[in-house]
Amino acid sequence: MNADFTFLQLGAMALSAAAGIAIPVLLFILIRRKTGADVLPFFTGCAVMLVFALVLEQGFHALVLSGGVEKRITGDTVLYGLYGGLAAGVFEETGRLAAFLTVLKRYRGKDANALMYGAGHGGFEALAVLSLTMAGNLSLAVMAKTGALNALPADVPAEAMTQLEDAVRLLSGTPAHTYLWGIAERLSAVILHVSLSVMVWFAVKRRRWALYPAAVLLHAAVDFAAVWLSRNGTATYITELAIFAASLLCAAAARLLWRRYSAPDKEDEILSRRDRKKIAPIVIGALAALYYAGFIAALFLMPGMALWLRLVLGIVPAALVGVAVFVVKERLDEIDSGEEDDLDKY
Repeated sequence: MNADFTFLQLGAMALSAAAGIAIPVLLFILIRRKTGADVLPFFTGCAVMLVFALVLEQGFHALVLSGGVEKRITGDTVLYGLYGGLAAGVFEETGRLAAFLTVLKRYRGKDANALMYGAGHGGFEALAVLSLTMAGNLSLAVMAKTGALNALPADVPAEAMTQLEDAVRLLSGTPAHTYLWGIAERLSAVILHVSLSVMVWFAVKRRRWALYPAAVLLHAAVDFAAVWLSRNGTATYITELAIFAASLLCAAAARLLWRRYSAPDKEDEILSRRDRKKIAPIVIGALAALYYAGFIAALFLMPGMALWLRLVLGIVPAALVGVAVFVVKERLDEIDSGEEDDLDKY
């Protein structure tokens, strides 16, 4: 199996793979030198991306997108965009929230640590999504160009060989410049991750809890836009420019929050023990709301059911979503007020 890959194609793949490594490294060095931010937030961001996005979120997708439901969701652009965007928003922003309330609790004295965390969060995604993918593509392209694929053992299953041939054919037919768009996509993603990290950072530090769901919705909106544009045949450069513009708007919002809430106030360095108690109600409440929302989605995805019946059956889970949000809010207010005796109420 041979393929005619040009050196421009191979070079573009190699450049993209290198960029996926350079982005987190350069961000770490730049933020560290310019702001004096700590090292731990960067690696915490990497760990949260790995656990919440690449493990927990993917496990959630494997659970939800099974059977006929997968075709129903992925086959509808709007539904798929909403589902994917909200899932990413809930898991990743909850991960940020948990990190700021626990591991980085003692690092909230420096607001620059929010930037360092965002660099780790977005940088690890660039490494995992861009570098590893392009490195795999480059390896396959080189093997195809040099004829190394022809030396594969004869007992390789026919289905696997067919998949390899299809992959090589797709890669060889892709223009060189297309491989470079991944760099632009990752840069936009990093800007978004740093911006959302600032929002959730001040949600925790300044107890402006509304910033957490705002970050979830912003994350979901950007992801939805990306899905909708790409699935509707929009030119790649227009899609990337639109996402870049959206990321800059989020950065502008984060900048405003920074100017409003960031101050060298010694009270900011006094870390309350109450913050740790907020982790359980927030995480459990978010998961409970997502669980009942899944029931609502399942009702509207079931074929052959009258609309009035869907609405009637959806009342209970919708009410439970509201109850979960209300209970979490009440519990957070109680924690802030210093009330401890909550077992008889929940």
